[in-house]
Amino acid sequence: MIGVYAVEQSASKLFVVVINRSNVVRDAILELGGLNASTYSAYRLTGSGYSTLTTAQNASGTELALNGMPGLSATLLVVNRAGLNPQIFANGFE
Repeated sequence: MIGVYAVEQSASKLFVVVINRSNVVRDAILELGGLNASTYSAYRLTGSGYSTLTTAQNASGTELALNGMPGLSATLLVVNRAGLNPQIFANGFE
């Protein structure tokens, strides 16, 4: 089971936590449409500790694949957004 939670810090940053609650490795796809994502950084917390996966990676396309998320882990994505009016929270939470 995968859980996803997002918090908007400002008009330019979005923090997304993806939690793999199962004991097995899982893949997930994060939809970026309407997000105006420009770059992202990714960090992971597992039973063996904290690690940086990538920093300032270009966010191209409309999806971000999170492949091979270890069981019982959390992945934090810090998404930098271009433009002044991202559409993801335009009407509040949906």
